[in-house]
Amino acid sequence: MSKPLNKTTLKAIDTIFQVGLDFYTNPSPLNTKESSILFRKDNLKENLEIGDKQFITQYEKEINYISGLAKLGDFSFTARKLKSFALQDSPLEVAKQMQFLLPTKKLSDKQFLESFIDNLAEQNILVLENIESHNKKYKSNLCGFLSNQMLLC
Repeated sequence: MSKPLNKTTLKAIDTIFQVGLDFYTNPSPLNTKESSILFRKDNLKENLEIGDKQFITQYEKEINYISGLAKLGDFSFTARKLKSFALQDSPLEVAKQMQFLLPTKKLSDKQFLESFIDNLAEQNILVLENIESHNKKYKSNLCGFLSNQMLLC
């Protein structure tokens, strides 16, 4: 049998992945339903880099935190308010039905975005923003991702 990893080694590993020591020492299985995501990249042939994995891990932590707060406040993210559409639906009809999400007043770009995000929040869709620092050692090249808990990131 090999020797177990010591705390110093685990800390060195965690400096790369930044998920916390509990992630490595907790034997309970990961909840894949809660952590399933759909992400988008600029180039489909690229593999996930360390920066991408750190980005996803950071948002999974934030999503879990928000989900915990929602449970404490008896708020349900899974209560879908928007109608579901399929690929065979008419894009024009879908756009007409989703038009109510867009602000109707003439607004600056920032005010438009704030109003649009507020309208999404009324439909149980939360939007998280990430501004990546230019001096990060491992940069992410993800454009964004969608969590199964109706969170746009």
